[in-house]
Amino acid sequence: AGDVIEVTVNGLPVSRFNSVTNSGRMVDDEVGGFTYYDIFLLLKIRSGTFSGVDNSTVLISSTLGEVLAGVGSDTKFATGAVTMEYRLNGALYESSNMQAPMNTFGVVHLRFSSGQLLAAMAFGENDPVSAQMDLAEVLLFGVGLRDDTTVNSIVEYLTVKANQLNGN
Repeated sequence: AGDVIEVTVNGLPVSRFNSVTNSGRMVDDEVGGFTYYDIFLLLKIRSGTFSGVDNSTVLISSTLGEVLAGVGSDTKFATGAVTMEYRLNGALYESSNMQAPMNTFGVVHLRFSSGQLLAAMAFGENDPVSAQMDLAEVLLFGVGLRDDTTVNSIVEYLTVKANQLNGN
């Protein structure tokens, strides 16, 4: 709903949020209301920094609030009261230094060790501002992926797509 358009980037489909206004959001009640352990996002933030306002939302849930949002005029994500591991392109980042994929597609991996109930999950929906982002793929897992081989295979698959999207 709102300012979300479907575009093609280097031959691959992408959902572009907030290219003109700040109203872009994708709400999916079909995937909300489940307990998730691992979430993979193939996305990029289309700016050098976030908008200068805290809470440039990427992922929000009615049960947890903001799961992933930009912080002020920075290049980092923050999370509300959610405890999780954050990885970008396979590299683990501390919760105080969750680097966002700025102006280039990257593989974001959120891991909830004991699972998190995410009800009414939404991408790009919040006030006062939602992130200007391109979202190419979302993978949700209701079981914990504890096998490094499986996780590495998923990251590798998404990295190949990220390289294609980035023109590499």
